[in-house]
Amino acid sequence: MVKIYSAIISLSLLTVCTAGTCDGTGNNNISVTGTLKRIMAVGGETTGWAINLDRPLVFQGKEYKRLDVAPGGVNISDLSGKKITASGAISWRTGVERGRYPVLELTGFKEIK
Repeated sequence: MVKIYSAIISLSLLTVCTAGTCDGTGNNNISVTGTLKRIMAVGGETTGWAINLDRPLVFQGKEYKRLDVAPGGVNISDLSGKKITASGAISWRTGVERGRYPVLELTGFKEIK
C-alpha cells in the first residue's frame, strides 16, 4: 500500500511539473519558457500578462497552454512579444467567468535570444 501511495505522489509531482521544474520539496516553484504577451479580458479576470508556453503545463488534470503572470511590481513591458524563461510560485485565483486558474507569481525571468 505504501508503494502505491509513493507512486501516486511521484506521478502527481511529474504531472504538475511537466513544463517546468520542481525541487521535490513540496513547494510550487516552477520555471517555464514561452513568449510573454500583454492580455486583457472582460471583467478584469487577468493579471494583464501571460506566457504562451512552449510546452503545455498540467495542473490538477487540466492542461494549460498559457499561464497568467503576476509581475509583482517589476516592469516587464520591454519583454512583451519576446521569448523568456520565467520562474516563480504558482498561486490560484478565482474569477466569475474563468473559474479557478493558475498564476505565476514572478520571482525571476530572463530573455532568450
